[in-house]
Amino acid sequence: MPGVPKYSRQPQVLANGRYALTARLGEGGMAGVYRAFDEQMQDERAVKVMLPQAARSKKLRLRFEKEAHTLARLSHPNLVRIYDVQTQRGVPFLVMELITGGTLNDWVERNGPMPPRLATSAIIQLCEGVIAAHAAFVVHRDIKPHNVLVSPSGLCKLADFGIAHVDEDGLTRTGSTMGTMGYMPPEQRKDAKSVDARCDVFSIAASLWFLLKDEAVVDLFLAADRPEILDGIPDVLKPVLTTALQYNRDDRYDDATQLRDALQAALKELPPDPPCPELAAPQPTLPELEADWFEELAPIFDEDFNATPEPADLRPPKALPYYMPPSHPSSPPARRSSPPAPARSTKQSDTLPDYIDREALSQEGRADPLPPMPEPEPEAEAETGSYTVPLLAGGGLTIAAGAAAVVALVALVSFLYTGVALQRTASDVAETEAELYGLLDNETALINDLVSLGAPRAFLDAPYFAYQDAEDAEARDAAAQELVDALDKASSELDGTQGTRADTVRAQVRRIVRIRDDHLTAEADRAHYRSTLRGRLLTTVGVGD
Repeated sequence: MPGVPKYSRQPQVLANGRYALTARLGEGGMAGVYRAFDEQMQDERAVKVMLPQAARSKKLRLRFEKEAHTLARLSHPNLVRIYDVQTQRGVPFLVMELITGGTLNDWVERNGPMPPRLATSAIIQLCEGVIAAHAAFVVHRDIKPHNVLVSPSGLCKLADFGIAHVDEDGLTRTGSTMGTMGYMPPEQRKDAKSVDARCDVFSIAASLWFLLKDEAVVDLFLAADRPEILDGIPDVLKPVLTTALQYNRDDRYDDATQLRDALQAALKELPPDPPCPELAAPQPTLPELEADWFEELAPIFDEDFNATPEPADLRPPKALPYYMPPSHPSSPPARRSSPPAPARSTKQSDTLPDYIDREALSQEGRADPLPPMPEPEPEAEAETGSYTVPLLAGGGLTIAAGAAAVVALVALVSFLYTGVALQRTASDVAETEAELYGLLDNETALINDLVSLGAPRAFLDAPYFAYQDAEDAEARDAAAQELVDALDKASSELDGTQGTRADTVRAQVRRIVRIRDDHLTAEADRAHYRSTLRGRLLTTVGVGD
């Protein structure tokens, strides 16, 4: 069929053969996006598949599924359209319209700062999509040029509603931070659950600032007090940006409609742009594909794989009438440069796409490690003179049978207890790993910020490139630890007099260090349970993998 690439072997397919995967469009810590051919409708689509490792987390699955439901209730030319939502082996995926013109961020990466009229026109289109979302009571909370796709005809479409706030969905913890630093307004940094439409107004303005400047986006809420932040931007746009980027949301435009109207008025006064490339990227040429092209999805084509275990597999055993030692607190292990790496199917990249309530995930469901079960006491014996007499001699077969039953029951519960602990710690390792790698995969902006504040670039670039170029899971995990240590050291050496920008960078680094420490703690907890006799036996049959 025209437009569909040829295969050297049978391609991977989803939904009983309906969607044939043809190319990888992007991959992050939580999901991958693929080009696919819809055999039923005979048309090309984009398929967003939750990666199998992440799909084992109920919290992440719920957030992914919420994105599908959010998009399904929205219909507007400037919003990405969704066609289908399904699961394969318990892994959810959603089918969307295929938009092949890249993103607004891609345009800036190819061409540099965007001419004012082109940038303003693109952002006005973005406003139209946001207005439609707000009318459906949906606040996006992660608007940025990376999430604005461009069709071949130049139509801008807002995507990535994974952390959108829909009334009270219960998935965002009060006090948690979600979104992308720089594009987030101050109130969202403090509490992502309390935001309203003015949050998106700030992010839209920050996106326009980036398109015009092509510089790292930091502390734009200071624009009213530091006019140099708007240097190089046409005078007619400066008051619009100053109002939309106010620190106090009460001082901003009330909604995206007011911002759109202000931009439309400014557009009329802007002079014509110089010749520049079209907004949409050139159409890519697809390669011939192999059947095993997408190794990260291999588990969901395995008949034995199921990302949603039966509740009984995860439910802790009921309380039994015997003594269990209290849980003991666990402290993060000492940092190491080459920790044992969990099994991974492939390298993960992308911004995650700033998609996850990272703080809530790192805390949710994490309790003090379960203590090891006490070994059963040896059968009691009664002392008589200079020798011992087994209790069996005076108690008969009834006592012996009862004692044996208690020992068997304790052993059974002990195995169940260890099995649950292995499942939980394996889930903790997977969640913290996905969160950590999702942050590290796109930290070039943070490195640039540190360098601009005086950190040596070579000191940071070396571990970053080593992390990006790692060829296996063990090397990638070791490089991740070194990169976090380098970021931590560079951040700690910043001059304390460098102001708000340095404080913001230090806060970002502290967050990464905390997530890394959570990951190391989760790995240590899992290693502890695997090292016990029960853990070794259960691991051999696949429990806690």
